[in-house]
Amino acid sequence: MLKGLPKSLYDDYINLPFEPSKEKYNATVLNVSKSELSSDENKKYIEFIDSFKEKWALAFRKEQFILDIQTTSRMESLHSMIKMLIRSKCSLPELFHRLVEFANGKNYQKQEEKLDNDLIDLLSKNYILSKIKDVYSDYIYQKCLMSFLKAESYKSTKKKRNTYEVVSYDESNINTFIVTVRDNNFNCTCWYSKQWMIPCLHIFATASLQSDKFSDFLYFNERWLKDFSNTINDNGLIEFLDTKFIKSNEDGNKENFTLLTC
Repeated sequence: MLKGLPKSLYDDYINLPFEPSKEKYNATVLNVSKSELSSDENKKYIEFIDSFKEKWALAFRKEQFILDIQTTSRMESLHSMIKMLIRSKCSLPELFHRLVEFANGKNYQKQEEKLDNDLIDLLSKNYILSKIKDVYSDYIYQKCLMSFLKAESYKSTKKKRNTYEVVSYDESNINTFIVTVRDNNFNCTCWYSKQWMIPCLHIFATASLQSDKFSDFLYFNERWLKDFSNTINDNGLIEFLDTKFIKSNEDGNKENFTLLTC
């Protein structure tokens, strides 16, 4: 890899994953590409990895919410969740079926977070939650139900214009979160709203102070919209696979079938 380059240029290039400046990144890539000592093989390699620099170069990733994490821990966590859904004896269609369901969020619900039906009915009449239920997917609505319920144990206090301090009623919990209103949108200092792109419990605690006004300030990523979800999800495919598995179980044997793709 990158054979024949001067040591100084080679050292600059291998440090690119940790270079915070886009200008220096681009200058280094240009210098390596233009170097008379750089072979055609080197140039092809540079062009290839530069095509997806947003995935590995710090200069192009620092705007993303990654908590300065440069390891594979988040991916390993995802793998562990997938591992809980599959078995070594899964057939290929069954494996595909479970992965599609996981991608649509249908298996990502902790058992302890299931709510009593009477409580769900009561919460569904809340002004904020009713608006969320009408617009966003059931999966996200369920997550918001849990956050809204947890928000009841937190107190939001206005400290200055457009700035609120949120603390727990539990005195043993000394954590303090700051919720701000900027450009008619809520922002919180916790990681949850930034990672999921939905309101966190601290934002819900603040929005409840003026439900009729603040309900319009709640930010959701467009991917969670019902209409958006319906255009890209695989519900039809999941239903097809479910039907196949049900038929297989009723017949008392495992039916092999082939998924055709265009």
